[in-house]
Amino acid sequence: MSELPDDFAAADVLPPGFYEKVGPFLSFCGMGCLQFFSRPNDPLPQEITELTGLDLAGSRMITAINSNETLARQLLEEPELFYVHLLVGCLVLEGPLAAPVLRFLQQNMQLDAEQTAALQEHLLPFGTTFMELVGKFAAQDNEDAQEELHLLRLQIEGAFARLTDTLQVVDLPPAPDEAAAADDEEEADESEDEEDDYEDEDDEPIFQVGFIKAQLQMLHVSVMLVRTMPSLSELPFAQAVGRLSSKEPDKLDATLALLEVASEETPTQLSWNNVAVLYQSSQVLAMALVSNVLDTLHWELYVQNRAEGLEVPENLAENLARSQEIICLMISGFVKCIQENFAEEPRLEELQQEVTALADLL
Repeated sequence: MSELPDDFAAADVLPPGFYEKVGPFLSFCGMGCLQFFSRPNDPLPQEITELTGLDLAGSRMITAINSNETLARQLLEEPELFYVHLLVGCLVLEGPLAAPVLRFLQQNMQLDAEQTAALQEHLLPFGTTFMELVGKFAAQDNEDAQEELHLLRLQIEGAFARLTDTLQVVDLPPAPDEAAAADDEEEADESEDEEDDYEDEDDEPIFQVGFIKAQLQMLHVSVMLVRTMPSLSELPFAQAVGRLSSKEPDKLDATLALLEVASEETPTQLSWNNVAVLYQSSQVLAMALVSNVLDTLHWELYVQNRAEGLEVPENLAENLARSQEIICLMISGFVKCIQENFAEEPRLEELQQEVTALADLL
């Protein structure tokens, strides 16, 4: 990797607003690569890494590009690796691993199937053109470099042709609304009369706490992370999050609804279900922050396209990484508060045991 002078202004290399034009494709491509390289023991990712040197860590670095300056630095310092990243991303998004990426976009950008297909049809040709331009830039009109890059492309495409069928896609869980609808239909005949009179005691307010705005934002992001994570990745950690006892769609949705109307002006009333959700979700966020989980899920794209309701600061995902220590301190304080106030509650110990088991999977 070439060294650049300290006073070098990388942002001046590209025209103003260039990143904004290619950013949507870079995010789309990054999600594909992170899905792909999160399977380091599968034969196809192994072969691509052996051929190119690109792996999960390298894709995470490239996926973190978020401005003209960082894009220009990538082009100037490691154009060949950037080219490989774009090529692999395009090939992944034409294969079976496109399904979880498109499912994520459809659910969290509130798109229907037709809009999602249109997005894919637009971004892939655009991305292929951009990739070709990056390849020409990397070769710098050098015939030997052009030949080497062309040969490498043929090897990568050949590996995908031979081994794409070995990629396994885990069945994604249904969206919360679909799961709730299925549960309602299954139980309707048995409990229709009882449901009218039944009220779950665990939904009644039992605890009052005052939050500042930053804490509300942190807790909201943590619940959304827990709700979304199992559908974004096959990582054992992500799949185990889906089995937490607090991760029932109705509990998550009720807690999100509560957080969206909560304010720092008045104390927030929490039910046991709210406590359980926030207790586990906040610790999941803390573990994700100190590992590579957020990068692997490409959480920044999710945050940028967060549904309406809560005010979300710009560059929240970037701020999460930069303010990791502060956020973890907030989480630690909240967890300690719950432990002190529910010390005699046996169910809290069960929740903590589940969280501890998650940590072993990181």
